[in-house]
Amino acid sequence: MEQRYKELIEILDATSQGETTNIDLHISYVIADWIHTVQSAFIKGEIKDEISLKDNATVEWRSHSRMFDLTEFTQNQKDGFRCKIQLKRSVDNEERTVEFDLNTVAATFKLLSNHHRNPK
Repeated sequence: MEQRYKELIEILDATSQGETTNIDLHISYVIADWIHTVQSAFIKGEIKDEISLKDNATVEWRSHSRMFDLTEFTQNQKDGFRCKIQLKRSVDNEERTVEFDLNTVAATFKLLSNHHRNPK
């Protein structure tokens, strides 16, 4: 059968090759919105630590925790706070870590490879 339909099989194979979809841009949008939400809640005094971040209604931790884990949230004098999240393997094979603080510009946030860090 392969000999008889060789040309047809090659055409079908070429057209049905699975393409990978890069969803980094879409993940970036979700994270950027979340960064802005966390920053706003912090400024309002609604977030002081990991527990208050996860309990804050506007942060919607329950929904976002399906995409990433909160690995750190600490207050500091220099930047107000430092927050680190790690993307889950189900969303990102690299399980990249994102770090941000009060000075991070959420509007220009882009998810980068593990070898780069977002500028503040």
